[in-house]
Amino acid sequence: MNEKTDRIPINAADFSITQNWVCAESSQRGIALFTRDMPAFHIGKIKYNQFDCSFNEDKAHFYLYAASNRCNNLIYTLPEQCCASYRLSVLPYSGKHNCIVPGWSNEKEHELLIGGIAQENRKYIKIDKSNVRLVALEKAADCDDAVIIRLTETAGQKTDGEITLLFTPAKAVYAANDETDIQLIQTNGNRVTFSVQPYSCVTLKVYGDFS
Repeated sequence: MNEKTDRIPINAADFSITQNWVCAESSQRGIALFTRDMPAFHIGKIKYNQFDCSFNEDKAHFYLYAASNRCNNLIYTLPEQCCASYRLSVLPYSGKHNCIVPGWSNEKEHELLIGGIAQENRKYIKIDKSNVRLVALEKAADCDDAVIIRLTETAGQKTDGEITLLFTPAKAVYAANDETDIQLIQTNGNRVTFSVQPYSCVTLKVYGDFS
């Protein structure tokens, strides 16, 4: 979320409950924080018992709260429970966050199985685009002769790519999150084509003898 452009104007803009990362940047450089612990990040400065719809871009400060008056659970929290330990990864970077931080965050969130610099060390499957990551490879829940492949795009670019497999699939389809078949995908031997939108995920269901 871009605090200056993406917030609904009437919403409080001085805090954020982040799913995995936040960053502050100038026109040339920035710094990003990653955590799996989902704290309340108060932005700019500490403001007790008030909600502010303005975002003060002059102060790139982050304060992490285990419990906050911005969160409904505060009324159920004892004072001695208002503390926590957070695990943070810090990334200083040059340029714009959208070219660097999402991919870095995704590698922190998910073990990098396929794609990028680790791709050459993995021979059971190959993805031809470095901005596409494999986040799941598992047997389909509803049949024994299909595997589910979930991909995510990390650089903010619409991407058409190709997966090379160790087996020749009988067919491949785009699938919904519940693994229901949606649309047939073109295959060429042991290669399967795919298309994924910027910062989005796509699920492929590949049928064949993969044993």
